[in-house]
Amino acid sequence: MKGIRGFYSNNKAIIIIAISILISIICFASYKNIKAKNNYNERLVEVESLIQEGEYTKAIEKIKEINESIKGLDRKYLMYQEVLENYLLINFDKDKFQAKEELNDFYEKYEEELKKPVFHRLYNEVVKQTEELESYFREVIEAKKVIEDNISGDIDKVKVLIDEFKSKYPLEDITELESKYKERVEYIEKEKEEKSVVEEIDYEKDINNSGATEGSGKGIGSTLAAQNSSQIITVVSNGGSYGELVMWEKDGSDNWIEVDRVAARLGQNGMKYASEVYEMDKCTPTGIYTVTEAFGINGNPGSGVPYRELDGSEYWVDDVDSEYYNTMQFGEPNGRWASAEKLTDFGGYYNYALVIDYNRWPVISGKSSAIFLHCDMGIYTYGCVAIPQNNLVNLLTWLNPSNNPVIILDFTYEDIYTNY
Repeated sequence: MKGIRGFYSNNKAIIIIAISILISIICFASYKNIKAKNNYNERLVEVESLIQEGEYTKAIEKIKEINESIKGLDRKYLMYQEVLENYLLINFDKDKFQAKEELNDFYEKYEEELKKPVFHRLYNEVVKQTEELESYFREVIEAKKVIEDNISGDIDKVKVLIDEFKSKYPLEDITELESKYKERVEYIEKEKEEKSVVEEIDYEKDINNSGATEGSGKGIGSTLAAQNSSQIITVVSNGGSYGELVMWEKDGSDNWIEVDRVAARLGQNGMKYASEVYEMDKCTPTGIYTVTEAFGINGNPGSGVPYRELDGSEYWVDDVDSEYYNTMQFGEPNGRWASAEKLTDFGGYYNYALVIDYNRWPVISGKSSAIFLHCDMGIYTYGCVAIPQNNLVNLLTWLNPSNNPVIILDFTYEDIYTNY
């Protein structure tokens, strides 16, 4: 009996130990499950925090990470992933119209989801982007309208407007407007050609009489300027910002010959009597002026007058309140002026330039500044005269200070022959 009691006693102890181990295993497993669940919940909270902070890519990565480690991820988080992925597919940097269509489709598809608190930030972004795109399209429409209005109005502004449009809205197509502009320019040029046929007869008369003396008819040779100069440049207006430049020279027999004749561009607002010109009125002043110096971004082409190759330190001051008004200055302003042209900023225009000595000795504040003969870039000037670069280079090399060269600007050849 004693042996039997000992046997049962030992088995009882074993059973108690086994039960204790089992309970421990169950408790440990429960602990692990609770801990895993808490960890799972923490990761889901992290996903929602990332969405609310606008970290959409990180939120997507976190959802994928959780989904790989836990089967049966809550459907709503998979929906979060779908919403975010589709939003990030919208490309706002390319075709704006396509972006607007995609954004509208996105909002229609996920409208109910976007109303949830977790997507509050994303919803506001969608609203803002929609408003910005609508504003963008309003701006584009208005800019196109301005170009179209000027095509049938002030054609001289159109090239600048088109260039500005392309710079500001590089993704927008304006080939139709460019075609209209080209057609309009061709029409104007054709009109000018037809008009010039009529004027050519009178011009040829001027040429034939160019060496005339007093009493034998009017011509460049009959002007007072011809008594003091052997080289004369004339600039006449053809209306608006268009004009014509002629180079005249007296030969060894005192006959005046035409050296070159070329179309020119004048100020945006045309030619104006010098007495009426003021700073930034965009008019080319009439009058007779010496031409004593030249400059350019390019090297000296062999200029007959002193030539400065620009190095980037040169400014032409147009501040009417500065003591340096209408002069070339060097180095940074340092309070010496509030406004000036940095000459090297005008590539193309100032590849070569001849200074027209307008309003220089003495300088009268506010009577306009920086009047040059420079390279034509296919557009009106702000008061200067512009001709093609090749013609300008030829003019610079033709000039001879010993011939006392001058430039005369007026509305017609008759005005030049009569008044100078």
